[in-house]
Amino acid sequence: METLRMSAKERARLEVLGRVKAGDISLVKAGEILGLIRTFSLQKRGFSPETREIRRKRRLSK
Repeated sequence: METLRMSAKERARLEVLGRVKAGDISLVKAGEILGLIRTFSLQKRGFSPETREIRRKRRLSK
């Protein structure tokens, strides 16, 4: 197995996004923690529960 190298900043970001995905914190809170002004790009990628629910409904309606 290959070793993946990440900076401390990348590891922190990964941990925060994992907490969003698990539903432990909101997307807005993650943005605050990471110092992001906009969180729309994260939401667009499907990291918020709301976005996942919308995608699920779209799949079911097809």
